[in-house]
Amino acid sequence: MKKLKKRWLKLVMGFLTLPLLVFFIVQSILFWKQDAIVQELVTTVNEDFMGELRIEDSHISPFANFPYISIDLDNVSVYESKDKKAKAILKLRDIYVGFDLWAMLGGTVDIKSIKLRDGFIELVQHTDGSFNIANALSS
Repeated sequence: MKKLKKRWLKLVMGFLTLPLLVFFIVQSILFWKQDAIVQELVTTVNEDFMGELRIEDSHISPFANFPYISIDLDNVSVYESKDKKAKAILKLRDIYVGFDLWAMLGGTVDIKSIKLRDGFIELVQHTDGSFNIANALSS
């Protein structure tokens, strides 16, 4: 009887420990790849669009977009052009970019959720009818 209780206890402990272990493994992978993911995002956006994206800092925020694991991008600015004197048309204190846990374990980085927090967009229509945000995000 005692052996059966011990066996059940080990089984229950295993089921409780496994999700925590997976969570910490994913957190470690994300922490390890975080800088590369953010740098790839900034480089791709700045190559593909006429405007410029600037990110001050980033860190892991595991529960911001639950059930997705998130990277918190701090103090994000978007400029209409790559000119250093250009005025920011979008500023956000935080952008939480959520990634699927299972896809990350498989080596695929797919953005599943984006949450924006505390910021502004200065939307301006130019005399030619175009909007500054459309100009910044055009390729």
